[in-house]
Amino acid sequence: MGSQGESRIAEIRLSSPFALFGSGPKTLAGVEMVGLRFSADQLAALVAAPSGAASGLILTHATLKHAALVVAGGGLEGLGGEVHFQAGGLEKLSLRSEDRSLTVEGLPSALGLALSVEAHGWKPLPEKPYVFESLQAKGLLRKGKLVLQDVDTAFLGGLMRGNVLLDWSSGLAVAADLALQRLNAGRAAELFGPPLKIAGDLGGNAKLRGVAQDWAGLGGVLEGTMDIELSRGALQGLDLGEAARRGAGRSTRSGQTKFDTLKGFLRFGGGQVSGSDFKLTAGLMSAEGQFTVGAGGKVTGATTVAIQSTVSTVRVPVRISGELPDLTAAAGR
Repeated sequence: MGSQGESRIAEIRLSSPFALFGSGPKTLAGVEMVGLRFSADQLAALVAAPSGAASGLILTHATLKHAALVVAGGGLEGLGGEVHFQAGGLEKLSLRSEDRSLTVEGLPSALGLALSVEAHGWKPLPEKPYVFESLQAKGLLRKGKLVLQDVDTAFLGGLMRGNVLLDWSSGLAVAADLALQRLNAGRAAELFGPPLKIAGDLGGNAKLRGVAQDWAGLGGVLEGTMDIELSRGALQGLDLGEAARRGAGRSTRSGQTKFDTLKGFLRFGGGQVSGSDFKLTAGLMSAEGQFTVGAGGKVTGATTVAIQSTVSTVRVPVRISGELPDLTAAAGR
């Protein structure tokens, strides 16, 4: 089905095949579709499409098994559910994953197919360890575009809220505006950044953008910005306090820097991550600076570390270099 054969049905089973005999309009209700692979664009077209009255065949209800909803060559696999039609087009769509961890309900609207998405313990990528402990979202599907609004999900040990846009009208584009609360910083670093070993509760606001030909190429072109704030954590592979205490001309390798809070601004894309306006507080020690992580995890950065005593505050410039996860901190300019 489709101009490029992008949709197909492996089997169509009729519970009452004799309903096809005779003259006049035919109405089918007990239809089972197995191995359905349907493009999102054709699903969007069903909102305004007739259910077969033009050919004298009217479909009112169908059960789906082993179905897939496809967007730009990839999508949701292993779905089941039901679809209801009324005169003139789609009436209601219900989809669920085989383990029932994901459910999608669709109703026609004046703007397109209105979606309601809910998930519990849903693992979107079988080969990846990421799980949405819970997820709720409202969506709108139109030809070439899916908008998810009011996304509210428990993810990576914390909460993530925001809006997501997918556009496949020309290639594949994604845009997301997200607010993060209390995410596990170590797990988030594995997903969003370089191999940085860090612990703490992560919060902030993130903007993600990317344009590629398909899903396979999307991961390498994602770019974005993020205001971050971490609390009660530790940065592994770098000891800023020890470098400052040793003084000019001395350096330390590896170690850790514990902190009460760590704030800053991140920009990532093109295989590089840069951080600016970073401010770290850890009891009587604080630090301010910036850094850049390039290809292969190579790090360059500069900070000013302040150590406060009962009578004065000592400020020491500290240069950061090396490759993640173990870095060198050298005091002095």
